[in-house]
Amino acid sequence: MMYNYSTNLLRQTVGQPGAPTTVPRAMMVLVAIMSGKRCSLESLADTCKCTTKTIQRTLDKLRDAGFDIYYDYDRKSYALDGEMPFPVLSIELAEATALSLAESTLDALGEPDLNRALDNALEKIQHVIPRRQAKDWHGCRNALTAEGLVKRDYSKAPIHAIIAAIREQKVVEVDYESISSGRRTRQFNPYAVAFLNGFWMVIAYDPWHKEVRKFALDRVYDCRPVTPERRFKIPEDWSLKEYLALSVGVLSGEPTKIKLRFQPESRVFLERRLWNFPHELSKPDSTGRVILTGEVSGLEEISREILRWGRFVTVLEPPALREMVVSEAKQILKNNE
Repeated sequence: MMYNYSTNLLRQTVGQPGAPTTVPRAMMVLVAIMSGKRCSLESLADTCKCTTKTIQRTLDKLRDAGFDIYYDYDRKSYALDGEMPFPVLSIELAEATALSLAESTLDALGEPDLNRALDNALEKIQHVIPRRQAKDWHGCRNALTAEGLVKRDYSKAPIHAIIAAIREQKVVEVDYESISSGRRTRQFNPYAVAFLNGFWMVIAYDPWHKEVRKFALDRVYDCRPVTPERRFKIPEDWSLKEYLALSVGVLSGEPTKIKLRFQPESRVFLERRLWNFPHELSKPDSTGRVILTGEVSGLEEISREILRWGRFVTVLEPPALREMVVSEAKQILKNNE
């Protein structure tokens, strides 16, 4: 709606209603001048893919329409005095907050190409919104941080190639380092990239094991389509949400029911904790203790989670989980004697 309003106004003020090239060119010139970058006739002509004479005519028509455009001899650049007479784009404070959070989260990912792409996109937005809103947005960006959200270095991960393969459903060959089998070349069908418990994971069908598995993104060193090119289809009955339903973190395993008892001191934290796996909390008993029952994918990660709660949790079921926690606690004690 705002774009249509702005376009119609420009058509009226520039003096060529319905012209297919004049209005977009005028918008491009205005956006470039508002950006704060150095804008000469030559650079504007290069941006708009036209001659400098055409740019000069466009500037004259914009001035006639009430846009206070002048030439700054100190900067050797055209500039706009004051605000534009209408906003090309308008964003609310909540939208500015959401964009700032996205920017902060991507900064935490540490992927330079994606950071540059997002910075360029956000810069374009900031140049076409009212200055007051741009100032509010800048305040949001300074007030938000996602530092420490990501727990590994993903700066060298081929995320663009993986996303392209997911979008085009192409079978890829990757250089992958597995903890169990070391570094080697393998093929898989990438279904999705998921952020799980501080780690980025590639969810892909592994033809060698004939199942969908999780692959650590930071251990993917290269990704390219197989030759000759092959495509795949994600099964209609497969769901990413269902696949991740029982995950405590990033690992997978056999579905197992668990039962944990938490002490009264931990109840307030327990009730606010967001668990990824399906679970239920009992009402506090006479002593204030709470029972958590649920189902998880494998026991390794839930055992680590239990150790984080320390003396405030007791494993009731299954016995295998209790043995894992006891064994790990004994080893910790031994290492610190």
